[in-house]
Amino acid sequence: MSTKYLCLFLIIFLGACQSEAPNNGQNQETVTKKEFDLVTQEAGLQLYQQPGGDGVAMKALEKGTRLTDLGEVSPFLTDIELQGETFQLPWIKVETVDKQTGWVMASPVHLKSLGAETFDQILQQRQFRAILGESLYAQLEDYKTALKNADSQEKVAVVFTQLESLRDPMVKMLDQKINDRTTALPDLFWMAEKIPGLVPSLVAEGTAYYLFLDYGAFMELAKQTTGPIDDDFFELMISIYPEEGIEYFYPGWFMQTWDYGGHSLLGRGEHFRVLAAINQQLEAGSPFQSSLLEVQSKIVEDITGSEITYWETKEKITEELEKIVLADFESIEKAQKVSLKTRLEQFEKPEEYNIQVNHQAGIYE
Repeated sequence: MSTKYLCLFLIIFLGACQSEAPNNGQNQETVTKKEFDLVTQEAGLQLYQQPGGDGVAMKALEKGTRLTDLGEVSPFLTDIELQGETFQLPWIKVETVDKQTGWVMASPVHLKSLGAETFDQILQQRQFRAILGESLYAQLEDYKTALKNADSQEKVAVVFTQLESLRDPMVKMLDQKINDRTTALPDLFWMAEKIPGLVPSLVAEGTAYYLFLDYGAFMELAKQTTGPIDDDFFELMISIYPEEGIEYFYPGWFMQTWDYGGHSLLGRGEHFRVLAAINQQLEAGSPFQSSLLEVQSKIVEDITGSEITYWETKEKITEELEKIVLADFESIEKAQKVSLKTRLEQFEKPEEYNIQVNHQAGIYE
């Protein structure tokens, strides 16, 4: 795992040591709370009755207008070009000094913060809320609270499962609000510090964002707990995704040979190794049961799937698959065992079943 992501994870959830500045005898009564959160830097920012530029404009704000940020954010982003650069910005609800309430675009050109946070920090938080929506954002905050209190291997398992359940809905919201656009994608790599345990990455030739699980970061958390169960689970996952312990579309039992695919590496022993480890952990009562079973299903699919092609020779493939079948792992369901045995029989005459083996020889090019 990269040092940047590890540091972010540890700072937020293992507790960075922070010291407050000494008072030095100064009278704290001289420190007063600022009355307003934001101030306009440029003239012309419109105050609207509703979020979005299609509604009724209440008035144009002058430069130096002070605004109270009411904490509400639009459930969408609006594309706008500012000073030659395209932004995807949310709308925020504000109140003027004369108690007018309305919505303004969260423009980094027009607004600056009067509080401890910079406007860029405020903007990122509001952008993130606008992307996720309030419900999903609240669930993510609950996850982060639980992660701070994950001081046992059982709690680590619960919070990891919680993150797994949040990942797909978050990716879906990214698809709806960010990826599905004709303009260039915005820089959202700052999301990493807001979703510890996930790594935002550009995929599909740089046309979409995806969130990958950071097993290396969770391994650091597991090291702080007693007992080997969480360590064993994350060690296994890191061995499946050895590139800095970060999940990817293609695990260690698969060889990617082009942007969107490749070949199974059945025959190299990786399938058996992982299946044996999963079976052992499940027999030991691992609280990561759902995650382990999901990995197991992916391995079985990589062996038996109708569209799967294979890199190794028929002999090596048959040798490993026979070993898997004979092991008769208890964790593998009956239907999956039938599929494995059927595929083993098919490997006796792969041509008859349209099964491509030995892609390493280049015979299918």
